[in-house]
Amino acid sequence: AKTCSEIAQLVESTLKADGIPAFTYADFGTCVHHYLEAALHNREPILATKYLQHLSQSNQKKLHQLCHTMTQQFLASPTGQVVQEAPWKKMEFPFKLKLGKYIINGSVDLIYKDSQGRYHIVDYKTDQEEHPEHYYPQQAAYKKAVATIFNLPEEQVNCSLYYLRTGHLVDISQECSLVNLEEPFDFANLVFDVDTTHACDTALQLEVVEAVALDEDQQIRFC
Repeated sequence: AKTCSEIAQLVESTLKADGIPAFTYADFGTCVHHYLEAALHNREPILATKYLQHLSQSNQKKLHQLCHTMTQQFLASPTGQVVQEAPWKKMEFPFKLKLGKYIINGSVDLIYKDSQGRYHIVDYKTDQEEHPEHYYPQQAAYKKAVATIFNLPEEQVNCSLYYLRTGHLVDISQECSLVNLEEPFDFANLVFDVDTTHACDTALQLEVVEAVALDEDQQIRFC
């Protein structure tokens, strides 16, 4: 609860006359992502000026403290320990997936390979409320992309959400396997972002564009 109120205080301190904050919940989520990526690369995190310029000096310090705390809690968690010891891992893993007449441009927060050869997708969330069902279509696309890139059956790719405020890891692999991305309803869920105003961090990190010029056999490629 304290963490939630501290994040809200950062955001609300930058409210403009129109009621829209200059530093948003999405910005906070992005800053935490930068910290996590830096930690797994064993380097110092650097936050861009655009995330700091609207915060006072004391709130900039608070932002760094919150990001550092969440990062250290992840690294100390069972998931974080496994990730650090994994024989192969990649942060901010980009992909393009052809799905029907569309290309889905996405970026997976974290993917790692365990000692048994299974691939695991971990998507960080700084959402205040935990609603894994919002992310089933997104993660189903990630799962399909990773399986295609590495020439694996989708059953060998696990999908999990890691909620950074609480440290909860939610395995949604089974739910993702039930998503049919060819169905209009599921694809609509994939295209449209969930509300990011108060409860969620960044948008779904998926950009969908029409792809009429894409070769029919070009299923996947790196960004």
